[in-house]
Amino acid sequence: MAVGRIVEVYDTDGIIPTYGFGAKWEGKIHHCFPLVPGGCRGVDGILTAYRACLQNVGLYGPTIFQKVIQAAAAEAAQSQTQQNQHYTILLIITDGIISDMDNTKRAIIDASNLPLSIIIVGVGSADFTDMNQLDSDDKLLSIDGRKAVRDIVQFVPFRDFVNQPYEALAKATLAEVPTQFMSYMKSRGFVPNQPNVQ
Repeated sequence: MAVGRIVEVYDTDGIIPTYGFGAKWEGKIHHCFPLVPGGCRGVDGILTAYRACLQNVGLYGPTIFQKVIQAAAAEAAQSQTQQNQHYTILLIITDGIISDMDNTKRAIIDASNLPLSIIIVGVGSADFTDMNQLDSDDKLLSIDGRKAVRDIVQFVPFRDFVNQPYEALAKATLAEVPTQFMSYMKSRGFVPNQPNVQ
């Protein structure tokens, strides 16, 4: 909940598209599905939808990120102009080790030219060492001879912040978003619009 509250304040309309992944119902495994069509109102709405969803589905592996990243990329790919600016932050909260690393890398590389940042928060005691491959701070993510246009991923191991002040978690969660946002806007030649004060 704390991580959701950190990014919630940046959502302009209060409606947050919310997807589940790694669930099984009616004998089928689903790797990306909307918890509520049209999105949830804030973090409280997400928690309500998540609890309701748990009544009807079973949590199920493997942990597949590709499809949820593609869903966020489709959202981020909406037409954009200087006057109609938007930026999407995908927050993935996972307790599992990623099972589709190569396909996830491909999805991130495909999305790296879009107005999108991906924050992955690992919760629990799993070995999240491989997640650092996605958080390409030192060099751009690459696979199959293809390279990301820019770094769009931040990985945060939640367990590192359990006994720290909320501000430390907020700082780590948002650490790369301003740079990622500015790199996208500069690549498109966009400058900030005047605030819409009412």
